[in-house]
Amino acid sequence: VGAAEVGGTAKISFDQEWGEIADMKMFGANVYLLDKGNGEIWRYAVKGDVYGEKQKWLAASESREVLKQAGSMAIAGSIWLTAGEKLARYTRGVTDPMEVSGLEIKWGQGTVIFTGDEVKNIYVLDPVQKRVVVLDKQGLYLKQYTAAVLEKATDLVVDEPEKKMYVVDGQKVWSIAL
Repeated sequence: VGAAEVGGTAKISFDQEWGEIADMKMFGANVYLLDKGNGEIWRYAVKGDVYGEKQKWLAASESREVLKQAGSMAIAGSIWLTAGEKLARYTRGVTDPMEVSGLEIKWGQGTVIFTGDEVKNIYVLDPVQKRVVVLDKQGLYLKQYTAAVLEKATDLVVDEPEKKMYVVDGQKVWSIAL
């Protein structure tokens, strides 16, 4: 990650303190970086047409171990992370405990999570099992979608009103009906 720009003017420059940046999301015009190397979530608040200094989003009292294993992040008021077989939720910088229930086969490494404020569910891309797992926001398993193209997928976006899921495999964008 070199620099992030908004509207061609606001930038976030490279920071020597960053470890391994595993994911980046925007929420409320602010930028959030998942720093796997440091077990931290950095928040850059937008102020007009510039970003302020980075802030540690996670409370100082929180363990950093889950973040050091995390590979994907989604924001829907709370911040959601996938870390191996685990799904973690943080609200206002602290752990917001939850358990995934009803899922028979757990996902493994390489998962990607998708949700949002206007998205009803949580979607977890599991390339190892060639599936997308759908959970409600309390962690209850609802269903899954399976397809051979999911084995090489690296990212996903879901448009619930249009009942479409879009997955990227590095060369193509696939549309899957919900």
